Amino acid sequence: MKIIIRIAALWLVVAMGFAAQPLTPSLVKLALSVKLYGALTGNPRQILITNTSPNLVTHLKVTSADLPKGTTISSTTCDNDLAANASCIIVVSPGSLPSVDDKGKWCTQGRQPQASTIRVTADDIDPLVVEVVVLNYGCIYQSGYVYAIDDSYAHYPISGSVGGKVTALKNQSENSPFGNPWSTDKYGDYDNGVSIWGIGETSTSQKPVPNADSIIPAEKVEGQSDCEGKLDGVCNTNNIVAYYSAPRSPKKVPTQYYAAGLCNQYHEGGYQDWYLPAICELGPSQQCIKKVQNMAQNLAILRSSNCTGSHCLEGVYWSSTQMSYVAKTYAWFQVFAARGESYAQSTVKATPMNVRCSRAIT
Repeated sequence: MKIIIRIAALWLVVAMGFAAQPLTPSLVKLALSVKLYGALTGNPRQILITNTSPNLVTHLKVTSADLPKGTTISSTTCDNDLAANASCIIVVSPGSLPSVDDKGKWCTQGRQPQASTIRVTADDIDPLVVEVVVLNYGCIYQSGYVYAIDDSYAHYPISGSVGGKVTALKNQSENSPFGNPWSTDKYGDYDNGVSIWGIGETSTSQKPVPNADSIIPAEKVEGQSDCEGKLDGVCNTNNIVAYYSAPRSPKKVPTQYYAAGLCNQYHEGGYQDWYLPAICELGPSQQCIKKVQNMAQNLAILRSSNCTGSHCLEGVYWSSTQMSYVAKTYAWFQVFAARGESYAQSTVKATPMNVRCSRAIT
């Protein structure tokens, strides 16, 4: 008898046409930029709600909880009934203030933001919940400190979250406090340098430097690309790891020995796309394009005299950018000095230095 009753109840639910949740959001987590200056444009972003059931969903209502002051649901079409297979839109407009952590502190103080929520309710269904965070530089997000935000619709459509970059929560140098060299052999000793294809500070995607015609030529191995050497740490790291992972000896080098390899093997937060930053991602210098977002300028919280511990940016850090005209033996590094000073220099690849990995927000 109990089995018959349960089957009848299940059939009733199916006959009514309602799944456990007929509403499907375009995303379950929405990240926004604060509306301030420069790259922090604070563009409104949309959540698309779709009725995936064959029946009408009635009396939709949208509410929010704990949005940062100034952040609002600026408009919505999800305020009535929603026909089968139809969609409605919720527009969220950020203000000038970021999200706070679970203690009410701004996430810009190097804290993990606590997500606010947007709820969609309707007759006879469970509430639909979308989490919302408003980011600024210094917030902890996706296992790192935010130092770059891309709020452009051209790169990140209005129907999705912002992009950007984070740096890891601590140094990755396994040989701290001395750090790791830029270039090693398979035993972890300096390999006397090698000219790696297309990752010099003057390299571009149209004209790689160094290349096969350079004074000290570079060999392009399988998997390498022509990189924007001063800007694109992802491309640079890929080229370095591709060279040292070549199947023929003696080039195959364990990743734990050299700077870019440390980032390639770093999987904090379950993310497998960490890389060694290019020189202009670490800080500004003469070869960098103006207004390129970087750690030195946007992570003051990690560089103040009050910052102590392994999360602070202090000392010298390898970049993934070679020095174009001495590419075999020299690479660029960033100095994070006392009193907030920061500048780029180059030195021999044998030098042990700190490594701080980066990744793109996804």
